[in-house]
Amino acid sequence: MNDPIPIDLNDEGRLVDPPIIDFLYLEPALHAYVAEFVPDPQISSERTEAVYIPQDGDDGRHIKELVEELGHLLRASSPVGRIFHKGSGNFGFYLRDNSLIELHDFPSPTVTQEIYDVLQVISNFVQFAFLEEKKSQQPSARP
Repeated sequence: MNDPIPIDLNDEGRLVDPPIIDFLYLEPALHAYVAEFVPDPQISSERTEAVYIPQDGDDGRHIKELVEELGHLLRASSPVGRIFHKGSGNFGFYLRDNSLIELHDFPSPTVTQEIYDVLQVISNFVQFAFLEEKKSQQPSARP
């Protein structure tokens, strides 16, 4: 895995707030999305957390739709294969044809904001899936 990108949560000038996708991709062998993210500090004190999200589950289907929406907003030449945080407010998108689009290179501020909005929704789905996974691993309380 990549080293997490340090994010100063006390920095008033930061461009995105946790949860923040550090990377996300569909792993065909696992039939799941693999995600690492910077969690909201109220969720976890770790710098990053990771989660597998089954592609056929509700969250996986939502993430697929949102990744497709990103491809549309980016006017991508092929589907988005990987999303990764490059630091500060920049994100990278590897397409399945191995080309790369960086958010900082995108010319339209309006579309850039729409992309940030979609990334935030994806980040929330990932964090929610992490919480669900964590909850399912806890022993149930018995009377």
